Amino acid sequence: MITPKDVAKRYAKSEKYVRHIAREETPGHRRYERHSWEGWDDPDLARILERLENGRRSEPAEEWDLTISGKNQVTLPVAALRALRATAGDRLRAAVRGRSLVLLPHPVSWADYYAGVAEGVYGQTDEEIDVYLQESRGEWEALEE
Repeated sequence: MITPKDVAKRYAKSEKYVRHIAREETPGHRRYERHSWEGWDDPDLARILERLENGRRSEPAEEWDLTISGKNQVTLPVAALRALRATAGDRLRAAVRGRSLVLLPHPVSWADYYAGVAEGVYGQTDEEIDVYLQESRGEWEALEE
């Protein structure tokens, strides 16, 4: 049996995060039930592993045709705003990805938004991170006065 702990270890994620993804990707799952899968090739586990690898849900995207006005404005469909949980006056973040324009909810806190983006870059454990910091600080040159 494969457990969330096994998946977390294999993908270097927290067990709590794996359980969160499993709850989102498993329809009809009851909160008190424990997640476990028959093996790494279990179809229910495949959706979760894909989400961990790609970082997003593999659900079909809705598309709408929009027209840019003479003032470079567009009217956003109500369904799109509901999907973003956006209301009048909310700020959105626009990102150009390739030839796509992506609208994202504007984060309340930029620190929370970017928290964890470099997870594992400086080491997997506290000890590895401390060693990295000591080595990199040793490379710093003293400022000349």
